[in-house]
Amino acid sequence: MKTIYLRKDYEGNDIEYENIIDIKNQLSEYKIEIGEGAQIGEEAQIGEWAQIGAGAKIGEEAKIGAGAKIGEEAKIGEWAQIGEEAQIGAAAEIGEGAQIGARAKIGAGAEIDNYNYMFCLNIYKYVSGSWLDKNTEWIQLGCYTRTRKEWEEDFWNNINEFPNDGSEKSNARLRAFKVHCFFLDQLKST
Repeated sequence: MKTIYLRKDYEGNDIEYENIIDIKNQLSEYKIEIGEGAQIGEEAQIGEWAQIGAGAKIGEEAKIGAGAKIGEEAKIGEWAQIGEEAQIGAAAEIGEGAQIGARAKIGAGAEIDNYNYMFCLNIYKYVSGSWLDKNTEWIQLGCYTRTRKEWEEDFWNNINEFPNDGSEKSNARLRAFKVHCFFLDQLKST
């Protein structure tokens, strides 16, 4: 017998099952969709409106936020935390203990291991993040996701909202970029 936790308004309900089909009624109540052949680990937590694709594997004690979308054949490691409304593409692999922030989007086939990424909510007007994927350094500032090299070649790419004018808004964006560069440098040095 396995135990998972279905979460609605942050109040977890223990649900014990042997096969996912055994909890069909509870999944329907929470508007959770789990595709054929998906595997859910012991004591995993799944938020309402979550969608888990066919063949996906969710590790033990992983936490899937409300409205998160996990693609087909995606692998979410043990103790990983996926934020609300995050979107994880098909065949993506998220390592053990990884934390993916709310509304993050990870493309199909991406591999994110433990401590190879960082997402921040409060250092800049928008969500920002940085990660290594197959030795490529990626930085997200708001809706722009580019390689570090692309950012370095054209940082002030959004002059309507963030002109290079020394304003606090533009300086905050530059600070966020520098924080993510520092994080990536630390990853490379370990």
